[in-house]
Amino acid sequence: MAAFVLSAPSGAPASAFTGSHCRTNTPRSRISSSRICVLTCNLSEEETSQLSSARVSRRDLIRNAVLSTVSISSVLGAAAINPQAALAERDLMTAKRSYFRYAPRFEGGMDFYVLTLYPAIAAGDWKNVMDAYVPKSDAVEGSEKAKYGIDRKVSDLQRYLFDPMSIWAQSFAEKGSGPNYRYLAAREEALEDQMRRLKEIASSGKWSKDKQNEGMDQQTAALDAWSKGREAINEYIVKANANLSRELRKIEVIPETIENYQPHTARPKPYGSFQ
Repeated sequence: MAAFVLSAPSGAPASAFTGSHCRTNTPRSRISSSRICVLTCNLSEEETSQLSSARVSRRDLIRNAVLSTVSISSVLGAAAINPQAALAERDLMTAKRSYFRYAPRFEGGMDFYVLTLYPAIAAGDWKNVMDAYVPKSDAVEGSEKAKYGIDRKVSDLQRYLFDPMSIWAQSFAEKGSGPNYRYLAAREEALEDQMRRLKEIASSGKWSKDKQNEGMDQQTAALDAWSKGREAINEYIVKANANLSRELRKIEVIPETIENYQPHTARPKPYGSFQ
């Protein structure tokens, strides 16, 4: 005969402790309310051994759970001791995701700048130059946004260059804005300034009123604005490349000789599969 303290499973009836082999020292009403009782059971040695083994197994489970908790606490404690390493890893992953998302768009904008805008300026085709400033829908054709007229309308320059450059620059910020972000943002603003100048040159003859255009005819002034915009883009690229992790492909600058420009569709894909 052996005496054990057993806990009834949640929702188990008091009858779970009664039967032909067991008698309880606790009334059924108290069993039902507390779910704990002391049983005096007429068990065989084999049955007693099985119950003892089960009880030991429960102790092992509790001990393992405690050890697991200690292990997790140790890991969390290590992260707390060296938060800068964890933060650096997170920032690196954020920078990579931003690269995969905005670097291809930026390169597409460079293609537009070199392969579409420049030939129009070189040919004196002011109508096509001005088309770069016309707001257009950025929604997918046939989408709900386009159907109901709630799509965003931006120029090609805004969509292909200004937006990707300004958003991507934010991934280089350290501790707020940081010198890298401020430099890249300034280069993007310099590009916008030259493109506003180009718009004035190509539109209604206001090009002659800007001091930067002094002594230049319309086409020469337009090409000068484009060239200064190219310089701003290249300075942006050099700074961005200097802060990319080693496994990411560097972006190539726009060469002075336009014939040597390689469209981004013909370039090797950056690390990863995002295209």
